[in-house]
Amino acid sequence: MFKSLIEGKKGVFFDLDGTLIDSEPLWVLAFDAVLRKADPSVPLEGVYELPGESLYDKWKRIVTKKLIKTQQPAEELTEATHKEFLRLIEDHGIDARDGFWELAFELKEEKGFKLALATNTDESVAKIIVEKLGLDKVFDFIIYGNQVKRRKPDPEMYLTAAKQLGLSPKEVLVFEDSIFGAAAAEKAGMSLVLIWDNQTAKTEFPKDTLLFLQDFMGLAGNLDMTPKEMFDQIKEKLESKQSK
Repeated sequence: MFKSLIEGKKGVFFDLDGTLIDSEPLWVLAFDAVLRKADPSVPLEGVYELPGESLYDKWKRIVTKKLIKTQQPAEELTEATHKEFLRLIEDHGIDARDGFWELAFELKEEKGFKLALATNTDESVAKIIVEKLGLDKVFDFIIYGNQVKRRKPDPEMYLTAAKQLGLSPKEVLVFEDSIFGAAAAEKAGMSLVLIWDNQTAKTEFPKDTLLFLQDFMGLAGNLDMTPKEMFDQIKEKLESKQSK
């Protein structure tokens, strides 16, 4: 059913926050906790905005535009948010989205695809999640936000990963969840599948987006079939049951 997704591809790249893991609720809680201490008079809704914006860029925008009353620099607020997020991870736990492990196994072990993880999140935070989930054993290459000059929506991160793995952009399929991440994949010239929150309008994403999915369920085991082949298989099974 999803055969067209990987035709001509040799690599699959994943974003981390919001894509591979559903971490956005914890990031919001962490950000809000730091905001409450920095300036209790400002509501979260008035400053958070822009899904996919790096945490540092978010705080830098807020401090530069003087949206809150604080003497703390963006760097300090970012570090405080990182610490609060990691505390929440310990309290609540975190796991990959449904279907990821099955998909990763099929792509890497059965089909020989190169897998990369590309996240705007700094290594000091993201690496803890990577090691906690064992993702370092899954991915052939991992690149963090602090390792590039320009984070998403710039394509540098994805182009760097492709170069490291010896792939051309056209040979890569990307899973993303945010407007910024989707823009990075599009600018890199890579195919795109969205892990969609069902809130952001589909028109906000690149028009060439291949699919909008809630998670990775149903992909593994169906990568070698076209929709027609899937339909014919289901039809054959139904007819077989009816004849018994």
